[in-house]
Amino acid sequence: MIQPDQDGARWNAHADAYERVFEPLTDQFNAVALAHLAPLDGRALIDVGAGSGGAALQAARQGAHVAAVDASAIMVARIAGRGVAHIAHHGAGRITAHHADAAALPFPDASFDRALSSFGIVLLPDPAQGAAELHRVLRPGARAAVVTWTEPQHYALAALLREATTTIAGPPLAGPVPPQLRYVDPTRLHTLMHDAGFVDIRIERIRAVLHATSAESLADALAFAPGMAALLEAMGDHRTAILAEFTRILHRRQGLGAITLPAIAHAAIATRPQPPRVPQEPAMRRRTLMTFAAALAAPRILTPSLARAQAPTLAFTAIPDQDESRLVERFGRVATYLQAQLGTPVAYVPVKTYPAAVTAFTNNQVQLAWFGGFTGVQARRAVPGSDAIAQGVEDTRFRSFFIANTKLGLAKSDDFPRGIEGHSFTFGARASTSGRVMPEYYIRQAFKKAPDQVFSRVGFSGDHTRTLQLVQSGAYEVGAMDFTIYDLEQKAGRVDTSQATVIWQTPTFPDYNWTVRGDLDAKFGPGFKERLRTALVGCTDPAILSQFARTAFIPAANADYAPIEQVAQQTELLD
Repeated sequence: MIQPDQDGARWNAHADAYERVFEPLTDQFNAVALAHLAPLDGRALIDVGAGSGGAALQAARQGAHVAAVDASAIMVARIAGRGVAHIAHHGAGRITAHHADAAALPFPDASFDRALSSFGIVLLPDPAQGAAELHRVLRPGARAAVVTWTEPQHYALAALLREATTTIAGPPLAGPVPPQLRYVDPTRLHTLMHDAGFVDIRIERIRAVLHATSAESLADALAFAPGMAALLEAMGDHRTAILAEFTRILHRRQGLGAITLPAIAHAAIATRPQPPRVPQEPAMRRRTLMTFAAALAAPRILTPSLARAQAPTLAFTAIPDQDESRLVERFGRVATYLQAQLGTPVAYVPVKTYPAAVTAFTNNQVQLAWFGGFTGVQARRAVPGSDAIAQGVEDTRFRSFFIANTKLGLAKSDDFPRGIEGHSFTFGARASTSGRVMPEYYIRQAFKKAPDQVFSRVGFSGDHTRTLQLVQSGAYEVGAMDFTIYDLEQKAGRVDTSQATVIWQTPTFPDYNWTVRGDLDAKFGPGFKERLRTALVGCTDPAILSQFARTAFIPAANADYAPIEQVAQQTELLD
């Protein structure tokens, strides 16, 4: 049986209340989700289950061309009106509103560059069909974000209403699971996206706050959605007493003034994969031997599966600490250089995540990797006999920058910036030394508690470039990132100091390193590891070193990274 929130027509009566009460909360979730889909300027974005249009407006302000889809005719009319107003005031971006079923989107295949569904497809009677439709209308390589609730106890409004109901009328009777709670388990959300055909799926917890001017105003506005209205109706004769108890609880805990209620959502960020490459026809007989030899000599960028198939090739990877296009450019140069120095075919194997780099190394898909301090420790523990052989001069005294959105008014300090407490904070990748491990260590030292107890919301951007983007946009108020990536972004003109500034730099610690597998000499011949070390340390090409923001590479040893291993164990990031 269809539940109230699954009936598009029933939302018609709640459009105004939803926009007034609930949209300000979902806007906070959507700001983070859209930051993961950036850049949006000039991109075609579909917003499925668009509600009153809050996310569509956010995306349009960033230059996106938004197709906002909703099953409520009144919501769609509201979106259309707000879209016209947006164009009149902002010019950039545009919004078109569509009254349609999310399970049968009225668009051709591969129509969009980005997709968002915030509390949208998860409400459908068949959410798998909704996810499949998102996948269908996205272009290959395009990203999607799907937002849904975590456990109900992490949505304070629902938890308080249940508490008040239990006090007055006893525990609520068991009923069907509300559709928006079907994916509180992140594994199920991951499976939903995977089964629809998405890849590179990651699940992030997003914290937000519901604001109300008073307990009374919130109690009066609870019927902002069909499901909430049905819940209030089901209270029957107890309704007045339950709402009075709800108000009393808020007064006891937060006083008589403004109310803030925390909420946590899950966001699944995923990519529609590129289609498999069509095998090329065999080379024509008339290809000259010279051309053929030149093709063989060129350095390559391989997929992990191809790297396994070409054993004579030295395959290497790197943690994805920057935008992928910049990584391909940087490590393509490295492959060319090493191939010339070693006389051995060399190929760079891109990966999407930090753990994927460690896995590729562990599974012998690559024999060499540019790791961070922490991922290097993980990899060498997983592959006994592996060695760190080189590092940048700067890696012996590495630092993280704490950056803050300028709206906070925080000034740069030599001491740890305690003013960041209570604000939203984003790390980089979960396994990043300078983006997570060391910043978390210093946060724990300063506050004597875990980050999620210090900050209003904690996120993981995935890489340092994205951290900078999130803090500059205001999606997160504070973040931690690699100081060398900050310098590279600044030189490229991508740091806007009117939006975000450095407020603190950490004490120094050891970080990045070139690590090789212990069986390297067995695969490539005696002495190959030392030849490789010599080639790396001997690199003087400014085109390569500048892209690493390093002055030179120097020899390294496993013992150099013992401090990182100790910190990772202290913060329980390493067993």
